[in-house]
Amino acid sequence: MITLSSLFPYPSVEPLMAELLAGGPGLIIVAGYDPPPEAPGEFLPSGRAAVFRTLFDALFTQRPEVRCILVASDHEFLRPPRGTAKRFTLGSVEAPLTYAQRMRDAILHRPGLLALDRLDAETTPLALEAGRNGLRVLAPLETVLYGGSLARGLLDLGASPDQLSGLAWSLAVQRVPGGAGDHAILDIFRADAPASALATHPSRLSFKTCLQELAQRGQIAPQAALSFESDLLRRTFSLLAVKETLLRQATQRLEMKNTELEAANRVLRHRTEAIFSLEELSQAVTGSDDLHSLGQKICQRAGNLCGAERAVLYFHQAASNQAAVLAVTGWDASAFPALLAPLQVFGAHPSLRPIAYNRCPPGFPPSKEEQKAIRAGLWLPLIAQERLVGLMIVHSARKPQFTPGEVALMQTFANQAAVALQRAGLVDQLQRKIDLLEQAQVELAKKERLEHELELARTVQQSMLPQSFPQVPGCCFIARSEPAHQVGGDFYDAIALPDGRVGLVIADVSDKGMPAALYMALTRSLLRAEARQTDSPAQALRRVNRLLLELGQPRMFVTLFYGVLDAAAGQLVYARAGHNRPLLLRQGRVQELGGQGRPLGIFEDSLLILSEEQLALQCGDRLVLYTDGLTDVLSPDEELYDLPRFQSLVQTHAACALDVFCQAVFAALADFRGAAEPFDDMALFAVEINPL
Repeated sequence: MITLSSLFPYPSVEPLMAELLAGGPGLIIVAGYDPPPEAPGEFLPSGRAAVFRTLFDALFTQRPEVRCILVASDHEFLRPPRGTAKRFTLGSVEAPLTYAQRMRDAILHRPGLLALDRLDAETTPLALEAGRNGLRVLAPLETVLYGGSLARGLLDLGASPDQLSGLAWSLAVQRVPGGAGDHAILDIFRADAPASALATHPSRLSFKTCLQELAQRGQIAPQAALSFESDLLRRTFSLLAVKETLLRQATQRLEMKNTELEAANRVLRHRTEAIFSLEELSQAVTGSDDLHSLGQKICQRAGNLCGAERAVLYFHQAASNQAAVLAVTGWDASAFPALLAPLQVFGAHPSLRPIAYNRCPPGFPPSKEEQKAIRAGLWLPLIAQERLVGLMIVHSARKPQFTPGEVALMQTFANQAAVALQRAGLVDQLQRKIDLLEQAQVELAKKERLEHELELARTVQQSMLPQSFPQVPGCCFIARSEPAHQVGGDFYDAIALPDGRVGLVIADVSDKGMPAALYMALTRSLLRAEARQTDSPAQALRRVNRLLLELGQPRMFVTLFYGVLDAAAGQLVYARAGHNRPLLLRQGRVQELGGQGRPLGIFEDSLLILSEEQLALQCGDRLVLYTDGLTDVLSPDEELYDLPRFQSLVQTHAACALDVFCQAVFAALADFRGAAEPFDDMALFAVEINPL
């Protein structure tokens, strides 16, 4: 493992690190500055990240019992050392949670080590406060400050003078150029002075001492050691000047972009005004479902839009393959036949773009007088979804021609009119499908409500399962739960009791879905409350039964095993309320625990059969508590796994470590089930008695 003394070969580093690692709570800061690419070459990357990871590894691996929570917005910031993943938790900072909220949540869990990926105005006061309240906190800080000046700099990050008492150590790292390459120097500062005196308190190992050591070895010039502070000030000033220049350039680019956006916005505003004008027309068109009234509106609006006095609208009836004269304005409507052949209206190869059309419209009787009156005409195909829906022809006797802008505007209007006509033709067909759709939506809503209920039930069920187990000398715990597609009410629990005892619980609620999840939560809460009121498991279950009869849902019940384990005395006292008989693994053999009992939530006290049993435990004994989902597994051929086969499986893996045992059991059941759907929830809770 890389150590700080190997990164910084100075005599006092190793004893100071030993003192830091053996120290108590407080905030430990790893400080250094890594310049951006635009910065002058005088500032070298500090190597702060490497120092942080090295110090973290030492703090975390030195004490195997320590749990660590890392609060980070960067998932790749830090990875736990090999073999420590079970003690390491990542508190990822993601919306809607803020960094401060995630920190407060981590502090409530009281980890042995709280690691952060940054210190700033938001996190510094919280980190110092956590250090004052007994937590060891490790965090990096990007700064050129070190020693007492770094402690004073925390005030600029929002810390109060009182909160500075939460600072324990700071390690500042820099790299300086030398004759044979770069050299790492270190400042180690211990905040063991009153908060008011930290600014002038000397470092335990200073940059100056490291530089003098390098000068004595001939690795840097003596003058470099003497002028370090002035050189640091000069380099910092140079860096600030570069940042100011970059900020000024960024501001200029932003102003140029803003000017471009304003110009583009003016163009967009003008175009939007034209679109709004067209939209007002299209709304009047698309608001009608009747083909004939819709066609009349289209003709009237078209004339108003381009200044045409005459318009004819033809609609292609796909079902009969005919062209209907849908609406006429400015012409004698009685002169047009109701229906025409599509070839007569559209032609063999109709144009799909607007073109000039200075002839009488199709279907109108030829007339030289009418032909002479036409000065400008426009052919407008109506296309929707790449299909020719109809045709509109507009004429003017006053205008010599339609301008390009009017043609473009009419083409846009024709496209919207085509969609409206197609929509009106589909209304009847859609209406017939609405009833079927509404019926399907009702069924879909029922399915979505059921799925939502199942998801809520699963959330309730999983939130009730313990995330960690009580620390009981001489006992090891393992548990695993795999819910089926239908959410049930399986749960397990380990209740810390006075005098080092622990209550062991496994249960299965009769129903499914959200009612089962809520019933499970009620049962768990009642049992936890009653377990601390009496030492008798049977008495506790009788009280829970009475409360379930009073508070629970009718026709629901729960099977439950509850035992009080006294590892120091080697004794288990238990009661079994209709649940599967737990298995005892002793010296490689399997035996079922005895006891009689009926499920809770059904029978009154006088009918509730519930015996209380005792079991003397031996070193190496293993208790296996389970729900019936483990014995009711079905293969793809619908073969039942059954209890004898499950007992044989448990016995086969009796010599395995507890975690390997649990994995092997679930792996064997998964192999047996194959591709078949899970039949029921599966829960396993095992306890092993080990020598103290």
